[in-house]
Amino acid sequence: MGSHRGRQRLVCRLRVRRERAASPASEPGRGCRGGGGIGRQAARLARRRDLPQAEGTPDGLGEERYRTAARYWTGADLDPAQAYAWGWSEYQSLRAEMRAEADRVLPGISYKLGERAWLDGRQAPRAARGSDFDLKAWHMAALSLGSLGLDDLTGELASL
Repeated sequence: MGSHRGRQRLVCRLRVRRERAASPASEPGRGCRGGGGIGRQAARLARRRDLPQAEGTPDGLGEERYRTAARYWTGADLDPAQAYAWGWSEYQSLRAEMRAEADRVLPGISYKLGERAWLDGRQAPRAARGSDFDLKAWHMAALSLGSLGLDDLTGELASL
């Protein structure tokens, strides 16, 4: 025996098939949940926007609905134009910050900066010791420093 939910799905599928067979060009998106899907909602919205609004009739999709929902969910009387302007300015601000940070970081450049710090840090000990400079010993000492920031790394490598 199938579950109650399984029977509901089967009945729904059969109903949808019957409706589609009866009128295949009917509203798109009709599903088993009663309200239809996105296609049905879009079709309903398109029809609603084409109809002229009667005087004194609230707009079911516009500013009044937004104000009512905002009042319900936030308890505040929000102006849609102000909320949109604020949201757009916040978006632009965050986008500018992200671009500035991306320009500062530049993916892939950290390897080159580390290589330059390593080579610059090696020049001072090599120049100071001349022919007595032991590259292998210097590398072992440099690697024993562990993880350092670039500014600290250059100074520490130069002092080895």
